[in-house]
Amino acid sequence: MKKRLFIAIDVPWEIKEKFKLIPESRLKIVKSANLHITILFLGYVEEKEIARIKNVIKTVLEGIPVFTLKFKAIIFAPPGKQFRMIWALFDGNPDYELLNQRLSDTLSEFRPDNYKEKYIHITLARFKKPLSGKELQAIKLPKVNIQDFSADKITLYESVLRGSGPIYKVITEFPLKSPVNI
Repeated sequence: MKKRLFIAIDVPWEIKEKFKLIPESRLKIVKSANLHITILFLGYVEEKEIARIKNVIKTVLEGIPVFTLKFKAIIFAPPGKQFRMIWALFDGNPDYELLNQRLSDTLSEFRPDNYKEKYIHITLARFKKPLSGKELQAIKLPKVNIQDFSADKITLYESVLRGSGPIYKVITEFPLKSPVNI
């Protein structure tokens, strides 16, 4: 049996609450409980491969410390393409980029294509259909003040697709190493 898997950074609840969008008929808003930062989407994977994936993730995490993510802005996304979503965008981070690269390289056989997340973001909403420039201008993006937060673990999730929206089930959480204070 296959499971639809992805690896993500969980976002603290107090931050998720600040990203609430005003309901809008042209948007499918992501439920607060489902907000996360996807590091790597693996797609449909045979259940028997999950133990191996867990071991690879543990190995990749060696040497990756807890790191801080800094919120940048809420934007129409993806940048440089026809907008299909609204994102909470975060500044680049070298520890995140190293983690992303290592996971991408070591789990490349499971990815459905050469998917590699280039932007650190949370998807807040998807457009139900492509919108014109005038329609985009009518959507008011919220201005929020978000504190930096520490990414202290990553999570392997199963995504179960339903008509009412996906359900994310935690398979395993992997803590990152706290820096040693000298």
